[in-house]
Amino acid sequence: MRAGGPTYHNMSTIFHNDPGLIGLAESGWLGNPAKWAGNSGASNVTRSSAVSTFEDLLDSILSTKSPTGDKFRQAFRELEGKTLGYYQPQNYAGSHVESIHDRLAALLKGWDPSTTPYSHFTRSTPLPIDDVTFKYNNMIPPFGRM
Repeated sequence: MRAGGPTYHNMSTIFHNDPGLIGLAESGWLGNPAKWAGNSGASNVTRSSAVSTFEDLLDSILSTKSPTGDKFRQAFRELEGKTLGYYQPQNYAGSHVESIHDRLAALLKGWDPSTTPYSHFTRSTPLPIDDVTFKYNNMIPPFGRM
């Protein structure tokens, strides 16, 4: 999800600096900019805090009212039915891919991120995750269809 190299691309760098890459396979447009201790991040950063940082960024980008925000939301919706390549960290215990899955389910159930915070939408709308068709490659264990 993160495109490699010394200055890797991730969701933040692409959204703010190179929006032409949004939605392009292997560009890193859904990559988590927050690295945790087990993934060359600072020793005090846990996987859950890195995921939380990603969720805040994703929610912010999804709610952005601009042509770039529109492009991102459209590309995000187009993930339905596609396979997302992702490397499984050892001792899997949650990842930012689950956040992508949950927000895609919310969008497909009518969530409008430009007017309603994700946490408010999910309090009032149950999200039957199995309705969402989105797949991961075989590098990670399945935890529901996307």
